[in-house]
Amino acid sequence: MVEALELLGRRERRVGVICAVTPYVLGRASEVMEHLASFPAVTTVSLVPCFDAAVTRSTTVAGSRTPTSRALQRRAVGPTGPAWAVTPRQYADFVLEAAHHWVADGLFCLFKLEPVVSVIRRLRGLQTRSCHFSDLKCDHVLTLYPDDCLGSCDELPWPQAGLTALGDVGAEADVAGAQGASPLLQQARSLVAKYTTCDYRDTCGAGCPAVRLRFAAAGDEDAYCDHRMRLIDGVATLLAQPDLPPGASCSRLHWRPVRPNDMHHVMAFLARWDEPAVPRSPARLQVSAHGNINTVGLPGIHEADDLDPRHPQWYEGIEPGVRPIVDALTAGWNTVTYDSCQGHAYADLPGAEPRFLSVGVLPRDRTEHARTAARLCRAASRAESSLPGACSLVLGRNELTCRTTGRVYPTLDLHLVPSAGTTPAEYFEDLAEAVLVLTETLAEAASAPPSALCACAGEAHSSAGGEQ
Repeated sequence: MVEALELLGRRERRVGVICAVTPYVLGRASEVMEHLASFPAVTTVSLVPCFDAAVTRSTTVAGSRTPTSRALQRRAVGPTGPAWAVTPRQYADFVLEAAHHWVADGLFCLFKLEPVVSVIRRLRGLQTRSCHFSDLKCDHVLTLYPDDCLGSCDELPWPQAGLTALGDVGAEADVAGAQGASPLLQQARSLVAKYTTCDYRDTCGAGCPAVRLRFAAAGDEDAYCDHRMRLIDGVATLLAQPDLPPGASCSRLHWRPVRPNDMHHVMAFLARWDEPAVPRSPARLQVSAHGNINTVGLPGIHEADDLDPRHPQWYEGIEPGVRPIVDALTAGWNTVTYDSCQGHAYADLPGAEPRFLSVGVLPRDRTEHARTAARLCRAASRAESSLPGACSLVLGRNELTCRTTGRVYPTLDLHLVPSAGTTPAEYFEDLAEAVLVLTETLAEAASAPPSALCACAGEAHSSAGGEQ
């Protein structure tokens, strides 16, 4: 392979490389990235996992002579699976470590790294050609075999993935009909459909149906979902905090996009926040019958003027139920809040979805972002055991788009949401107590010594110590 890549480089050809992630390369992501970057011909690197834990025997051999590859397979396959297989968590950790070096060492100037680029595009709300992260799944892939058999994606098991013979296809409708009648594709579609309400759905794209089928058959589909969420959270962290060491990302801060999430002019807002002398225009504040404060005085999501603590209408512009938390973050932590909502039950509005309490924090720079993220994690760790049963604290990474410049700013958002198994009515009954607990915890955190480490680091150390 090395000789082939060197020859391609001398001939000024450009190629993509598929790098299989096996136990052999685990812990060596930096070495792998630097090695591949040494070949000018390589412009794309795709890191693909060996999720083959379910393999229990080597490939069947036709004939009496066993090829060397089959003999090696037989020796590698054991009772717990093949020696070349990795777990979803191992794969996610390897990709994130590779992504860190790809960014930190400037290798993004040399080659595209997948699935990292696809995750970045989805985080930005853009489309990707990778079917693992788009809505174009197995129905959009056809495989033609030498015997004129037409099948679906070649990652699906054969012969179940077979559709028809090429000679029987007279029109596109014949292929579509075979796809619609395929039990395997119907099963794959049902697996993907389960995740339409997942918080990660718009970014994840539900993953690969072929791989999902294998994990579902093994009863371990959660592991597949967990590793994709870890990938997305890790890449979102890398974009916001590229200086963070690999493996140090917070386990409480999850990618939780809110759309639309934009502001007329973010830089002007940040400058005004820290500058007392800047003129401040009167705000358009209208209050709805349900307590919403915005420019039109209606329930739901509507435009609201961007205020800062020095604006004479600052307190009027913050809904009373969320005011203590906003005060703790702005006056106590000296952070910038760009959005807040006290939560609205909308019990008397048929069909209206309730809104839950949230506060958006807009860090001024990467240093403040890292410090605030760590502080939020530590505060959440302390508050978790004291919150009332119907309320849970969720920390989210999000992005705020400037409508004037188009620039995207990473944000850190707090959400008080209903705990699993509770109703919105129970949540709103406990919300005032939850606000009190969270406010007190944020106030205590304001006086704690600053640290770049979040609570997860200490918890991981304690857990490791307990296992010894």
